[in-house]
Parts: sequence; structure tokens; C-alpha cells
Amino acid sequence: MSDHALRWRIRVGAFPRKEIVEIARQPILILALVFGPFLILLLFGATLRDTAPFVPAVFVIPEGGPLADRVTQLAERDLSGTRLRVMEVTSDEDAALERLHEGEVRLVVVFPFGAAEAIRRNEQASIVVYHDRLDPIETEALDVFTLRLVDTANQQLLTGLIADVQEGAGPIGQDLRSSIDEVQAVRLALEEAQRQIVLSGGDPQVLRDALRRTAALETDLALIAMALQQFSELQPEVIVTPFTGNAEQIGAGEIRLADFYAPAAVALLLQHMAVTFVSLSIVREDQLGTTELFRIAPVSAIEALLGRYLAHLVIGGVIGATVLALLVYVLGVPMRGDWLMAAAVVAALLFTSIGLGFAIAVIASSDGQAVQYAMILLLASVFFSGFILTLDRFAPPMHVIARFLPVTYGVELLRNVMLRGRDLDPAQIGGLVGMGAALFALGFVLLRRRMRHA
Repeated sequence: MSDHALRWRIRVGAFPRKEIVEIARQPILILALVFGPFLILLLFGATLRDTAPFVPAVFVIPEGGPLADRVTQLAERDLSGTRLRVMEVTSDEDAALERLHEGEVRLVVVFPFGAAEAIRRNEQASIVVYHDRLDPIETEALDVFTLRLVDTANQQLLTGLIADVQEGAGPIGQDLRSSIDEVQAVRLALEEAQRQIVLSGGDPQVLRDALRRTAALETDLALIAMALQQFSELQPEVIVTPFTGNAEQIGAGEIRLADFYAPAAVALLLQHMAVTFVSLSIVREDQLGTTELFRIAPVSAIEALLGRYLAHLVIGGVIGATVLALLVYVLGVPMRGDWLMAAAVVAALLFTSIGLGFAIAVIASSDGQAVQYAMILLLASVFFSGFILTLDRFAPPMHVIARFLPVTYGVELLRNVMLRGRDLDPAQIGGLVGMGAALFALGFVLLRRRMRHA
């Protein structure tokens, strides 16, 4: 190795040693960075319920009448497997709404009074669901629940009507069979009369037409009797709801809520850690006058930049690997993909986040400003990276803005690798690395200018 290459390696390697030594002098910080997020995720996974909590509700129905029995059956049987828990079935709507205002229940379902009269007038009767929820997502879920409740109530009503019709079809079927027997007897009598006329040499044309009409009537009555019997043998529930549905997830096994959020939390942690460390380190060097020493020392801007990148890649890589290992082997978060692909995502995310930290350090003149800018970036990442809500819920312009956040790519890539077991998407990993390369070039220009004017 030539002397120039040896000196270049020593100068570049000095920055990782400096950064690592500086961080190693703060063991509490290291413990907080590694075990702090893990403990938060541990508490998150241990306390988060995969199933939604029960929703206490009150049903308000007309007093007496057949609807009361139908609603009681609806509450006890058809809604028993849902998150709804019917606390009371009453006819006092004002008292039920008072319980809703006081927070004792979360839903009040009012079934229509005079529903039978409205149906006879060819009008639809409305089921009203009152709630006090503020969360728009939960409100949307309640709208879906209302539609399901209306469908279930309609099925209950139709099932009862069909059961009543089937019950009344029994005597009709008996009368129909008696009519068939009588028509058959008439047909046989006509056939005998036709035979006698033929034997006596008369013209049986009139009887032939009557016999044809009688045979057709017998066939029609037999077909009606067969259809009526088939209708009577069918279950009312099958007639009302001939189809059932079942949603199946492809490409991934069972995913808990904690599993879904864990990769996003790791990506968010790595970005925030790299941005904060880099920006604070550079701002502190300016305040302490270290940048002026770099100008005097035989250290070029590219060497200083590579050294800082290498240092924070090593630090972030160790922390990221530790957190991922704790998630997978302690919390049981699945790793269905290749560990090397997960490592590539972590490296690309750290590479881009370090460049973002350099950009923040340029506009920050103090530690406080660097921390504030990093927190603003953290808030933007929480809301617009897909960590809480998917990007589909935002207007199209926000999709473009979100792609300027490294964590957006990190969240999608880590979820695909860990939870779906997919290979890296070339477009996403290319976009992340391309952004990192652009930030690296920007960091080099800014660092060289700062070292010249230090």
C-alpha cells in the first residue's frame, strides 16, 4: 500500500474512531437508543389487543309486536360473534340516549316504530344508529356496521316471512294434491268415454279436445305441486342468504398489530437516530471550532465526509441489527424474508438519513435548532410515511412529498421483507439509494464550502 493510500485511510478512519469514542462515553445514551425503543415496542406488543374491544350498545324497539321478538333474536344470535355487546333492549329512546351522553354505552340502535305500516305504504323503514365517536376511522367503521345491521335485520324479517309462507303452504299443497287427483279422475273418465264413443262408431273430436286440455292441466298442477314441495323443503335462511363470504389473506401468514407496526418503528428509529446524531455532531464541531482544525489539518472534504458516513453507518448498523434481533427472537415478529435483504434496507436507509442529517446541520446554528428540526422531521415522518395511515388516504400531491422522506421507503421495504417475505422492489430501493446519493453530493459541496470558510 502506498504512503498516500495509507495516509488517506488513516485520515478517513479517524472520524469513525472519534464518533464511536464520543458515543461510547455516553453509555446511558446507547442503552436508551437500543433498549428504549425495544422496551416501547415490548409494551406496545404486550398491551395491544389483536381483537377490537366490545362495543356496549342499547337496542330501542317498539313495545310489543312481532318486531320485538325479531330484534331479540338478532341481538342474541346473529350479533353474538361481532364486537357488539347488547346491554339492554328497551322501548324508551330518551333513556337510551341519556345513557349514551353519560358514556355508559357507545351505541344506541333505534329500530323503527310503525315499520309494518310503512312497508304497507310501500315505504322503507329506517334503522338509526346513534354514537359519540370522534375518530373518523372509527366513524367509518360504524357506517359499515350500520349497513351490516340493516342487512341482518332485513334477513331476519325475510326469514320470518318465508317461514310463515312455508308454513301456510302445507295446506295449499294438500289441496293441490287433491285437485290433481280429481283432475286425474276426470281425465281417466274422459279417456273411457272416448273409448266407448270410438267403439260405437261416433266422432270423439269434442272429447279429444277436452282430454288434451285436462291432461295439460294435470301436468301444470303436477309441476306446481313439485315446485311448492321444493320451496317448502328449503331452509328460510338459505333462501334469504344463498351466499356466504370469507376473506383470505395471500402472501403472508397471520399478522398481529404489533407485527405490522414493528418494521415501521425500526425504520422511524433509524432515520431519527441518524439525522439527530449527524446534525448534532456537525453543529457541535462548528461550535467547538473543530471545523477550523480540519481546515488546517491535511484532511480533505471528501475524507471527512466518508469518515462521518462510515462512523454513523457502523453505529446505526449495530443498533439496527440489535433492535431487529430483539424484535424477531424476543417479541416473535416474523422474518419471512432474507436477513441480507433486511440488512440492505437498513444500510440504504441509514445512508440516506445521514445525508439528511448533513442538510439539517447546514441550516441549524445551534444544538437546540438541530434538535427542533429533527423533531419536525420526525413528526412529518410519523404522519406522512405510512407509519400510522397508508399513503392511499392522502391526496395525490402528498404521495410525492412523502417520497422525499427516507422512512417512507424504509417502512414499505421492511414490511415487504419481514412480513411478506418478498424480494426488494428495485424501484423503491433504487429511489432510496438515489436520494441518498443526491444528499451525499450535496453534503460534500456544503462541507467543502464550510471547511474553506471556517
